[in-house]
Amino acid sequence: MDTLEASSVSSPNGTPNGVRVSAPTSTGFDPVALIKKVSADLVRSADPEKVFGSLVSAYAEHSATSCTVELLTGTSVRVLRSSCSAGGDDVVNEQPSLSPGARQLLAGDGAPLAGADWFVLPIGAVASQAADDEVPIGAFSCQFTNRRADSCHLEPAQYLISLATELLQAERRLAKALTQVANLEIALHSNRDIGTAIGILMNAHLVTQDQAFTMLRTASQHGHRKLRDIANDVIFTGSLSIPAKS
Repeated sequence: MDTLEASSVSSPNGTPNGVRVSAPTSTGFDPVALIKKVSADLVRSADPEKVFGSLVSAYAEHSATSCTVELLTGTSVRVLRSSCSAGGDDVVNEQPSLSPGARQLLAGDGAPLAGADWFVLPIGAVASQAADDEVPIGAFSCQFTNRRADSCHLEPAQYLISLATELLQAERRLAKALTQVANLEIALHSNRDIGTAIGILMNAHLVTQDQAFTMLRTASQHGHRKLRDIANDVIFTGSLSIPAKS
């Protein structure tokens, strides 16, 4: 691998994360067409491996390059790799540390790195300069086979990384919201059951609402069971058994 050197890429506003996509170049490379093809193949998921795995696979296929994504996951690195070569299957594995290029990239200011036949771009906090628990930190690299690296790939690659990141964030926010709704529904159902059980105990024992709730709480504490489970027992049996305190 050639000596690493920083490559400056302009990032004005107007597209995700300020990435501007240029018009087709004189070499015949069409970045807009590449973006359309790759973005159509991106997978919407709350799992970063699925999202960035689809990015690696689609970019390699439509750009005739070999692509790799390295994602930091705790004490190890998840590696997603795809090759444009015939029979080049997608590979997912784990390694103890980042590659030298990714390590230098993440240790710097997030500026792209490029060599004669490769480039590396940041994913996550290094790219946005703001930590976000919903976005993994890592690096996206491309290796050009039998030809020099085309700098025209940098802008569309940056745009697609931003797009994949936004898809991941949106799906994680949606998953979190759905979990919250489910938890609220469970809490509402539990509260209704507890209220019903309190009514049963008030009628059966001629006690106040607070006294009935105290009976439920005492049974829960002595039996080491959840309050809603005790309430369900009362609803089904019409009675409450308070075990001896253990």
